Amino acid sequence: MTRAAVVSTLSAQRRWRIVLARDRRYDGAFVYGVRSTGIYCRPSCPSKRPRRAQVTFFSVPEVAERAGFRACRRCHPAQANGTDPRVATVRQACQLIDAHPDEPTGLATLAGAVGTTPHRLLRAFRSVLGVSPRQYRDQRRHDRFKTRLKEGRKVSPALYDAGYGSTSRVYERTHAQLGMTPATYS
Repeated sequence: MTRAAVVSTLSAQRRWRIVLARDRRYDGAFVYGVRSTGIYCRPSCPSKRPRRAQVTFFSVPEVAERAGFRACRRCHPAQANGTDPRVATVRQACQLIDAHPDEPTGLATLAGAVGTTPHRLLRAFRSVLGVSPRQYRDQRRHDRFKTRLKEGRKVSPALYDAGYGSTSRVYERTHAQLGMTPATYS
């Protein structure tokens, strides 16, 4: 039996229990609309739960929109099925960090470039990747440094190519990250 067939056989009571549990497995399988607000959401939406009497279930977002509901701004149910909007934000920020490895980008600048607030970007990074944007940038720089050393470059050119501004920045953390000095690693 296909997923669509399984979802179409779900009773309204079962769908309501899925909404109450905020079960992400059913994101993209159906949406629910709240008549009092005129908004429709994914089953996993973090918004406050409405009263059951105000809820209507729809198989796809397009049907909810034709019924006069608009998409929730927290869970973005009209986007691709099951995708967390924070993932797209983090992916875009990572691409900016990777595209400009030599430029130390502050959190506020990075957040402005991806269209969110610094606090939300930091929370999204920690939620999606488990690290902050700075930790991500530092790790990517360290990975580039290790790659340069493996290619046979000398330590000084490798550290500047990787985006470090001085040798002290490399040596203060490298022993903990590499377990040895850069010269020994190469």
